Amino acid sequence: MRPYKEWYFTTTPKGWIDNETALKWLRKVFIPLTRPARPSQKRLLIIDGHGSHITVDYMWEAYSNNIHIIYLPAHTSHVLQPLDLSCFSALKRAYRTRLERLLADAYCDSSVAGKRAFLECYRLARSEAFTESNIKAGWMATGLWPINMAKPLRSKLLLRNSNQTTTLKLTSRDSDIHTFQKPILEDFGDKQVVWSTPRKSTEYREQARQFGQLVKAMPTDKLFLRKVGKALDEKDFELALCKRRIESLEAELDRLQRTKRRRVEPDPNTQFANIESIRAAQRAVGRNLVKDSDLEEEESSDVESCIQVL
Repeated sequence: MRPYKEWYFTTTPKGWIDNETALKWLRKVFIPLTRPARPSQKRLLIIDGHGSHITVDYMWEAYSNNIHIIYLPAHTSHVLQPLDLSCFSALKRAYRTRLERLLADAYCDSSVAGKRAFLECYRLARSEAFTESNIKAGWMATGLWPINMAKPLRSKLLLRNSNQTTTLKLTSRDSDIHTFQKPILEDFGDKQVVWSTPRKSTEYREQARQFGQLVKAMPTDKLFLRKVGKALDEKDFELALCKRRIESLEAELDRLQRTKRRRVEPDPNTQFANIESIRAAQRAVGRNLVKDSDLEEEESSDVESCIQVL
């Protein structure tokens, strides 16, 4: 186990890092391995905002050892984390290669890699991926060192996801006024108007009113806008009727479900259910019970109302 002499191993109940494990890592791993030659020299620790990194004990331990903490903004690790941009991809690729070689030598592709095999493959992959050039490349790609603020802002990962957010953009009327997928800020010189997809007829009428004031609309254009507004009103009315209909049907369904029949649980010592168990089931579902006197009258009436054939 000489290759793992300086390694630290630990476990957690759920398999994820917790507050206690993060504090132990700071005390037993980071602080001893990064201790400067001069005790007065400061250290910088750049981490994300995970819950285990923002506890009072964690921050106090760093402050007591003259360690300055910089937290990465939320949801930015894919453009500001050096390990994510350089080392981890190389580590995964090297580990996958080592594991494929191990399985090929064992002639068993479906076998699960044991702990010893995992550690050996990971150790070799780590030494191959965590090189000085890869580590420096990660810091350079994030723009953290050398400091380059344009690096993360021009990242392809950031630009690729920017279209998922709704932002106002300044456009010319001739180019982008026809698209309403996002709110559009249009400049009319002395006034700026925001165009967006109307969700209600009132929003549509307000935008139509602004459009009529800013643009010299023809009578046919005004007639078209009025017809569209009327169509929206009709659709809103139909939608309101459908919603009321659905609510009434749901209420009726709920009422029927509350008064539905309940299965009678017979006595396990008997073959058939008796009248007591039937009435108990009726009481459970709120059914009106028939009195014994009513039953007797009904039985007598049934007998008397029979047809005699002479």
